[in-house]
This record gives sequence, C-alpha cells and structure tokens, in this order.
Amino acid sequence: LLLKRLGDRYTRYVYPEEYLRLAAATVGDARYVAGAGIQLVDDEENQKVVIVDIEPGAPGDQAGLRPGDEIVSVQGENVKSAARSAALLRGEAGSVVKIDFQRGTQVQSVSVNRALVTLSSVRQAEPGVVRIRNFALDTAELVQDKAKPSGGTLAIDLRGNGGGSLEGGIDTARLFLKSGQRIVTVVDKKGQPLTYDAVADGPLASSKKVQLLIDKNTASAAEVFAAALQQNNAAVLVGANTDHTFGKGVIQTVAPLGDPPGNDGAVAVTVATYST
Repeated sequence: LLLKRLGDRYTRYVYPEEYLRLAAATVGDARYVAGAGIQLVDDEENQKVVIVDIEPGAPGDQAGLRPGDEIVSVQGENVKSAARSAALLRGEAGSVVKIDFQRGTQVQSVSVNRALVTLSSVRQAEPGVVRIRNFALDTAELVQDKAKPSGGTLAIDLRGNGGGSLEGGIDTARLFLKSGQRIVTVVDKKGQPLTYDAVADGPLASSKKVQLLIDKNTASAAEVFAAALQQNNAAVLVGANTDHTFGKGVIQTVAPLGDPPGNDGAVAVTVATYST
C-alpha cells in the first residue's frame, strides 16, 4: 500500500529470490539454477502467466513445454504472477515439479524433473539468428561473438526480452551504429537530459539486412536497443505488431533490503524516463 501511494505503476517490492535473479542477470552471471529452464512473463492484458522462452535441452524443453504455453498451476497452486511461478518451479535438483498449462483451448499436465540449468542471456538459436534473453553488462561482447549472418541476413530475437541493464542495451546498440548516431536520451527526476550516442563506427555497423524480432513483451533496455537500430536505419522490426512493444519508458534502480543486501528483498524504484 505504501508503494502504491507513489502513483507509479512500476515501483514495486521485489521478493528475495527475484532480487537474486535480477542481480545475477544484470552482471551477466550465468549461474546454475535448479529448475525447468523456462522464462515467464506476466500477460497483464489477459491476466495470465506465459512462457516466452525455454532453454534448449533444459527439463522444460524435454518435457515438451513451448513458448506461448500459459501456466495455470505449479504443484497444485494456481499462479497469478510470473515471479510466484518461477519461485515454485525452482527447487532441489532431481526433484519433480508438476505443471498444469494451457495450450490453445486444452489444459494439460506435465511432470518435470528439476535440473541444474545454465541460463544463457545470449545464444545462437539457429544459423543467422541470435536470441537475447535479457541485457547484461556482457551482452555486447556475447552478441559480437555470436552474430554471424546466414545468407547475408542476421536476425536478433528480442521476443519476451524484459530488458535488464540499460548500459548493456546501449553498448549492444553501439555494435550496429555509426559514429554520432543517437541511441537514447535519459531524463532524470530533475528534468536534466543525458544523451547517449555511438562513439565510433560499430564492428557490425556494415551488417546488411538486420531484422529485430519483437513482441508485446519486448521492454525497457530491449526497446531502447530496438528503437535505436530502427530509427538509424540499421535494422527493421519484425513481429505480429511492430508498432507495439511493452512501452515502459522508464528507468529503474533496485534497492536491496536487509542484511546481507537482498535478504529481505528489494524495492524497484523509477529514477528517470527515456526517449529514443
């Protein structure tokens, strides 16, 4: 209730497990996590929890789950948020977790054997396609290593990418832009603008036919990255609705609570806005 009084829909309490995951993702820490290896988002419009990505070879993949499946319950508990679903999916390696999910009009059940899974923030999904799960401080380096066009075309999959590190998104955009091209303008709470541009011709600036795959769950740093490339004619957007991503438009900092930091969770607070 206290946070709601601030009048900012994005300022929120972050549970301890979610804080640890966010902190690890921001610095690019691909730690092993015992779970199903699936990435979830909240579909607020339809009030559902939806799978947007599955780590190849992970338990969820082996059990036949697919992106687009809607999580109904985990271990018999009806779930209302991606954060709660993720907490229930994690557990001791080798243990079994039951998942009820909806695919189309049919509700199905599957038992998944939890395993230690390395969650990759960047991977080559197939020849000529690079999947960016979230942006971290090392994302630019990973993308440069894996961005190998196939037949002259390079596709970067940002579907379900909720953002992550703004710095990581800016550094990755610089790979594809020419010196002086604008990436984003950040406006702090005092109304002071700070612009970020490409400081040199990026090593991938000459890449031809770059396509960015987006959807309504492409958010924050992923939106900054996509808009920077599109507006500088460095890429084209591809998706069911290319003029509609998440549309967050704010920058947040996560303040850990407790001792040690994060032991009692954290608070995600909006500290600036941005325009591209």
